[in-house]
Amino acid sequence: MSDAPAVSLADQALSRLRKLADGNGIVPEKITLTKVEEDIYTIEGTLGLVPKNDVQKTRYPGGARGGKNRKILPDMAALQTEIQHIHEEMQKGDKWIQDCIKELKTAPGEGWGLEGAHVTIADTSVILAASETCQACHGVRLLTCAQCNGQGSNICTHCGGAKIETCPMCNGSGHNPSQPDQLCAGCGGSRTAPCRFCHGSGQLVCPTCHGRKGVPCSVCKGTGQITEEVALTCGAETHFKISGQNLPSGLRRGLDRLGIANLVKGYADIETLPPQTEEEPRENVHDHARNKNFVVALSYRAKLPYADLRISFNGYKATINAFGKRCALLGVPSFLDDALEHWRVKLKQATRGEVVLDAALEGRAIHEALELELIGKGQIKELRKKYPVGMSQDVAKEILLNIRLALNRFTLRVRSLVAVICGVLATIIFSGIVLTPLHADLIGRSSKITTTLFDILLPVAVITASWFALSAAVRFTLQRRFRNLTISLNQKTGKTGYVMVIAITVLYFIIYVMAHLR
Repeated sequence: MSDAPAVSLADQALSRLRKLADGNGIVPEKITLTKVEEDIYTIEGTLGLVPKNDVQKTRYPGGARGGKNRKILPDMAALQTEIQHIHEEMQKGDKWIQDCIKELKTAPGEGWGLEGAHVTIADTSVILAASETCQACHGVRLLTCAQCNGQGSNICTHCGGAKIETCPMCNGSGHNPSQPDQLCAGCGGSRTAPCRFCHGSGQLVCPTCHGRKGVPCSVCKGTGQITEEVALTCGAETHFKISGQNLPSGLRRGLDRLGIANLVKGYADIETLPPQTEEEPRENVHDHARNKNFVVALSYRAKLPYADLRISFNGYKATINAFGKRCALLGVPSFLDDALEHWRVKLKQATRGEVVLDAALEGRAIHEALELELIGKGQIKELRKKYPVGMSQDVAKEILLNIRLALNRFTLRVRSLVAVICGVLATIIFSGIVLTPLHADLIGRSSKITTTLFDILLPVAVITASWFALSAAVRFTLQRRFRNLTISLNQKTGKTGYVMVIAITVLYFIIYVMAHLR
């Protein structure tokens, strides 16, 4: 048993619950402690290390690339030997353990709670590379051309390999077409001439290999070599275990919910125990659950307060648990659900216009939900930050939904009026541009792409301006109503906004069709 903290968990828990109740239908003083069992508990932790080298392999065509922290080996066998040598050297002695501990000292809580993490030893990264002859081309860099079968040329498709063709000047007549009594100057009367395409050789250079008889190997990209590069990082994998005697069941549940690793976030006082001396060899542990052998590198001791509290909520009694220096609470009943019932009913009525919204805002939680909605943070997670306990998820959702509906009803008249005005102005703008000679003149003087772009951007610009005008009108209305609250610049326009967009789009389509039918 240890000394209690300066401010007990019971006092912290009672203060937090009373703050939640204040202004929410329960007199804070009606929340009282009837029974307290509080103590500080100790949890032992051990961090084990399993040597682990991270190996990342890459293969690429060509020779090995040079650079910083790179070691080039003569062949693949030497590469594998070097990797094995680095593995064996790392696991000799305790140097790797000391290097890992040095890295862990910089982590939160000096490594407390790290499970399955990979610790990288600084300045141990190395890149190994080795090249081998490409197995596809056997190092000759070229593969036999499939089109010419390695000949470098193909039979001329024009003369079929005959090397000659019908004389193109006399079309095979042997006479000069303009002077029939004279022999053709091209063939001298023989009626044939050397093929123009193969120049009388009967062969054409292969268009695929261009006469080289082969094409660059697709595997090695014509280099004749393939390189395997291995990025090797030395380090260790962590395994964390805890032990504690006589821990209350409520504390165990709290640790499961919070997570052991999160104790370093101000919930417990964690100290690292002095390391073992050289005369005391480090303990080797076998974890049957993970089938791993690891070396215990660091030992810890965490001290955290815990309390079982019997609390009366205005006559309703419940047992809750409080643990950690930050006083995390478990088992708190949703006492605010019933306490806010009166204002929740008023808020529901406000969504139907039966009462004014002010009738519901007397409840602090509902007023805070309004503030969140006005600044654009009307999400359940934001309200839960203010009320992590004491209010159920369903009630939080209900309050936010009804706040949104009540605000929509309040701004409906303004939104409708502004939407109609925007629709009228959009009609005037579209008609004034599309149905006038201005648009026809634009079509006549501009390219089709420019005209199409203009026809698309015009409604987009009008719709965007209308949307911003509608949002600004909503914001102005809310600002006048809630003068002391912050209003987000971007306000929701509700279904009115979407209806306005659809209406303006349809109006533009009608006017556009009318312009092209004239």
